[in-house]
Amino acid sequence: MVLSLQGDCGSGQCVFRPHLDPTLYQQAVTAQPLLLFPTRTISTDTTGTLVYPSRPYLIAGRTPARIVIIPRDEGGVPSVLPSPVQFETKLTPLSDPLSIQGNETQFYDFVSDSPGIYNLKVIVPGLPSRDFDIHFSPNCKAEPLNCLTHPRFGWWYLRAILSGRAKL
Repeated sequence: MVLSLQGDCGSGQCVFRPHLDPTLYQQAVTAQPLLLFPTRTISTDTTGTLVYPSRPYLIAGRTPARIVIIPRDEGGVPSVLPSPVQFETKLTPLSDPLSIQGNETQFYDFVSDSPGIYNLKVIVPGLPSRDFDIHFSPNCKAEPLNCLTHPRFGWWYLRAILSGRAKL
């Protein structure tokens, strides 16, 4: 059995601990690779990697823009990126690409204190670059006149509130 419980009843109290037999586990992975998915592979094929922004409409100075990257190979199995993800943007990064390169799901956060549309270019090794437009609205609760004189900012603020279900 690959995974079992080992019991120890020496001191009048039974204690059970999980035990994984490494030899049997390796045999099971070789014999049935789809039954026991590996958590990480050595493959550097990143053609199935998912890259997307968590929300395109945000509030400047309050909500960070988050880019989610899930490295996968062509078959959807977790893979390792051969080099760190790179970004081209005018936004201020909050995440260090080198520190989270080995994570299975990578989160990169960016902030802006001023409203506007910011282009965020994501360069994942092995994939064509992806461009995302991130809309930062002013905080209409704190600056209502700015949103009334610029209806576009009011619309972005409304979309940011509705998409994030944030409190007004």
